[in-house]
Amino acid sequence: MAGVELGRYTSYYRFLPERELDLRGEYTAFCRGPLGEDFEWSFRGGGPDPDTYERVGQAEWRPTGLPISDLLLYVFVSSAVFDAGCGLVNMALGERDFEAATAHLQPLEHSLWAWPDPALRFYFGNGVLAQAGHVDGEFGYQVILAAMSPQNLRPFDDIEWEWDSRE
Repeated sequence: MAGVELGRYTSYYRFLPERELDLRGEYTAFCRGPLGEDFEWSFRGGGPDPDTYERVGQAEWRPTGLPISDLLLYVFVSSAVFDAGCGLVNMALGERDFEAATAHLQPLEHSLWAWPDPALRFYFGNGVLAQAGHVDGEFGYQVILAAMSPQNLRPFDDIEWEWDSRE
């Protein structure tokens, strides 16, 4: 990561500039959650692909189970979905609409895409990335779609969305 300002590449997560990394402790925090969220990721040790850890607030660091290379891949794919200017969102879809939305998508095939919650998966389709799945509780299914252009959202027009960037 030396010499790379990762914050230029994602605005959803906040990477610490190299000058703010403190390598003296056991854990080195390198990335924080979106504004208003109190979580961060760190790595421990050295080598080309150290293990990563997470915590909320000042809690103890917990292992993510991911090397830094996988965590960074997750951060950039999830940022592309969550920080998209063009997309669709519904956090409370019924099963029929959920199946209609995911019928246009293919799951990303890697165990990483079910992290940190196996109920939510990342998907891709023609010019779109998505996070979708069933969330326990009263809300049902959720779909967050990010598109390269409004035209890529047309296959999803028959579904009711809580947020539609085209409106």
